[in-house]
Amino acid sequence: MTTAKIAYHSLSINNLGHSEIEITAEISPEDLGHFKASALKKFGEKTKLDGFRPGHIPKKVLVDRIGEQVILEEAAQLALADVYPAIVKDKKLDVIGRPEVTITKLADGNPLCFKIKTAVLPTFELPDYKASAQEILSKKEVLEVSPKEIDDIILDIRKTRAQNAEKQNQEEHGASTPPILDTAGNSILTKAQEGEKKDLPDLTDEEAKTFGDFKSISDFRKHIKGNLIKEKEVRAKEKKRVEIGEALIKKINIELPNVLIESELHKMFSQFKDDITRMGLDYQEYLKKIDKTEEKLREEWREVAGKKAKLQLILNKIAEAESIIPDSKEMERQVAHLLEHYKNADPDRARIYIETLLTNEKVFEFLERQKN
Repeated sequence: MTTAKIAYHSLSINNLGHSEIEITAEISPEDLGHFKASALKKFGEKTKLDGFRPGHIPKKVLVDRIGEQVILEEAAQLALADVYPAIVKDKKLDVIGRPEVTITKLADGNPLCFKIKTAVLPTFELPDYKASAQEILSKKEVLEVSPKEIDDIILDIRKTRAQNAEKQNQEEHGASTPPILDTAGNSILTKAQEGEKKDLPDLTDEEAKTFGDFKSISDFRKHIKGNLIKEKEVRAKEKKRVEIGEALIKKINIELPNVLIESELHKMFSQFKDDITRMGLDYQEYLKKIDKTEEKLREEWREVAGKKAKLQLILNKIAEAESIIPDSKEMERQVAHLLEHYKNADPDRARIYIETLLTNEKVFEFLERQKN
């Protein structure tokens, strides 16, 4: 990269819609000449030629060896690498993603003409997010646990204990009940194997004590009820957050650039693949099993990805408006934890990921306080 000051001329910025712009401009022959000298120096340092030391090859010999057009193209790349950030800074453009650069004219002694297509952060006005949150959070929801829900959990525990007892008995005596097969050769479970309630032993007060610091079955049922209430509170909280997000999305009009939708799709597929791997399944085999292709899933998930991208933009803007930032110590702790479990993760990406998660959490906590 050259240290020479570069100027651009005939600049125009056209709005292409969907938060994409096209920049057109040109660089003078004189400025391009500075970059041509830098390109020659770069080639000279890495070119090996008998009879010459690297970096000391005469210009004419080097041009004959490399080719005038190749050197000119390298100069153009060096020039664009300098001028694009300068345009972005001068015009205060919030560009995102990788720009698409097209050189429209490149000839020695002439201006370098180019076009750059890039996405920019969408501009939008925030709705009254405090009022939106308050409206949703003001709707009271009574969380109850029915006796049947507790009975179902205890029934599952009884089934598990019965199965473990049967397994232990088989291991000790080396005997097992032969399977009953239907006409197709498939196993038919007996009523006892299905674990019907009438075939299972009841839990006693003494057995309840083995599950923790419980004095009786009644005490154990109260503990189960408390856990179920906590689970319902978590689900209710997540449901309210989803409702708040959807309400905010509906109240604004954001033209999303494709790069943001693709970014969300990438995150969704990364999570999807990780989940499948944790289940011990092969990704391609799983797609065959559900009769889907990745292209089909991308098409189906595109609308959801768009909503996720919009919500993230909204949360970012609320965080900026309310000066919400995550705790630095907590962020460092979670980044270190993430990098410890994912050795090959990029530290910068890990930091951005954790910072986003923590900021989002603090924004929702801020919105949830609006109910008071």
